[in-house]
Amino acid sequence: MPMPGPRTFQCRIRTERDRINKIATYICTAKDTQTGEPVYVLRASKPWEGIFSRATMQLATAPDVLIMTTEIASIVVRDPEEDGHIGRVMTHRFHDGDGQLLSVTERPDGRRWEPRRFAYRGRDYLWLHGEWKGRGLFEVDPAKLAEDAEFAAAIEIVAAARGDGARKMEVKVNAEDQVKKGTALARSNMPFWAYMLSLWDLEVKIGEEIVGDEAFVRLALGSAMLAQMVSLKGP
Repeated sequence: MPMPGPRTFQCRIRTERDRINKIATYICTAKDTQTGEPVYVLRASKPWEGIFSRATMQLATAPDVLIMTTEIASIVVRDPEEDGHIGRVMTHRFHDGDGQLLSVTERPDGRRWEPRRFAYRGRDYLWLHGEWKGRGLFEVDPAKLAEDAEFAAAIEIVAAARGDGARKMEVKVNAEDQVKKGTALARSNMPFWAYMLSLWDLEVKIGEEIVGDEAFVRLALGSAMLAQMVSLKGP
C-alpha cells in the first residue's frame, strides 16, 4: 500500500469580541489546500487584559464535538505587547485512532516557543525555529538525548565534588544537534507575501511520515496553530 502524501493547511485567525464581558475569542480555521475545505477549528478565549489559559479543537463539520483540549500554563505578564512570544507549557488531551485518551505535554527549553519538546507514543519530538517566522518539527535521536543526559549528570557530580552541589548547574544543550537527520516531519511558517496580503496567518505542512496518523496530525497542527495564535494575539 503506498504511503499517503503530505498535506498542507492554510490557517486563518479571526476574532470575536464580547464587549459586555470584555472577552476576546480567537478562532483559527485550518483549510486543506488540496480540497479547499476547512478541516479543523481551534478556539481560545481570554479576557481583554488577561492571558490565554485553554484552547479547544473541533472538526469544522462537527463544531460541537471536542477532539482536543489544551491547557496553557500561566505566566506573569510584564509587557503585553511582547509576552506573547514567551514559550508556554501546553498539555494536549485527545483520543487516538483506537479511542485511547492521550495526554501530551509540550515544554519549551527556554523563554521562547522554540526549541519546544514533547513525547508521543514513546518517541521524543522537537520544534525548532527555522526561516522567517518558520518552525520545523523533528524527531529526537534517542542516542544523542542519552548522551546529553549523561553529560548533565557528570556536570552535577563534578559540581557536588567541588562543593557547588547546592546550586543548580545549567547545562547548555544545542537542540539542533539532538534531532535525527532528515527532513522535518512538519513545518509551519507565515509566508511574507500572504501576511502582507492578509490571505492567511499560518501555513502548516504535514509530512508523509506522520500524515497516516490523524491523531499526530491534529497534535502537530494544533501545536503550531496555538503557538502562532498566542504569539500574534497573546500573551
